[in-house]
Amino acid sequence: MENRIPLRFFAVTFLWSWLIWAALVFAGAGIIPHGFLSEISLPVMLLGAFGPMVGTVVSLYSLEGKGAIKKHFKSYLSLNFGWKAWLAIFLVLTAAAFIAWILPEFFGSDRLPAILPVSFIIPYLLLMIFLGGGQEEVGWRAYILPIFERKFGLIIGSLILGIIWAVWHIPLWFISGTGQSYMNFLGFTLMCIGYHISFHG
Repeated sequence: MENRIPLRFFAVTFLWSWLIWAALVFAGAGIIPHGFLSEISLPVMLLGAFGPMVGTVVSLYSLEGKGAIKKHFKSYLSLNFGWKAWLAIFLVLTAAAFIAWILPEFFGSDRLPAILPVSFIIPYLLLMIFLGGGQEEVGWRAYILPIFERKFGLIIGSLILGIIWAVWHIPLWFISGTGQSYMNFLGFTLMCIGYHISFHG
């Protein structure tokens, strides 16, 4: 049972995020009027990013009961990873970030402009881990990744989940001003896979 993949996690995660982000996609395409939505686009985008957290809560509550939610969040908020884990985080994520921007050149494309200078990569990663994307990690890293590892192994599990995670971000390529607009999808997918390998449980 512990290796069984809770498909409801993915159903809730994608439905929550994609339905919310769809409003911004349609507004940007002129399908629906911008109106008030353009003034609150950032909060709406961040609200959509809570999909993995909502998926986790729904899955834990429906499969294991209310107590499992408290236990999960308590475990997630513990930062006692050990120095080797932190070193792996910085090495793999930094390398993946470089690949994401440089890789297109090998296919004849111009390097896309980075949002921040290279020197800001590590501070940016820390910001995303603990603030900008922390709500995602409640689901992707702390909940579903260990299940994929047990079922498929570290490398294959991270590969599969990294691809799923990248696909989950697809609507953001169609929303103006997102970080995804500065990266190609293949490079971003590689970064997602590297991220999951770094944060294996």
